[in-house]
Amino acid sequence: MGCNPLSIAAGRSHTIRLLRTLFDLGIISRGKFTWVHIRQLREVAGLSQWSAARRSGIPRMRLSLAESGQLALSPEEEAVLRRMLRAAIQAQQAQLEEVLREPVETT
Repeated sequence: MGCNPLSIAAGRSHTIRLLRTLFDLGIISRGKFTWVHIRQLREVAGLSQWSAARRSGIPRMRLSLAESGQLALSPEEEAVLRRMLRAAIQAQQAQLEEVLREPVETT
């Protein structure tokens, strides 16, 4: 059974709006990469902790601890994670744009 791309897109769209609101209200800072950013961006990218850990090379337990605010990632880990999340989100965006370009089927 496949997932409905539009319902997935709507959920991610909501998360992106939430992130923008958090930035606008100053609840999270654009300069800091905190556990809130890590978890929210991973979810926007559509990745589980396991897949994010596999793609980034950061052990899942370290990622989990960083997401819960119990561990600060090293600058090197943070840089790798940022690049991986950016690429994953860009891939999601490209897929969404492709789905939205397709004509809507009516029955």
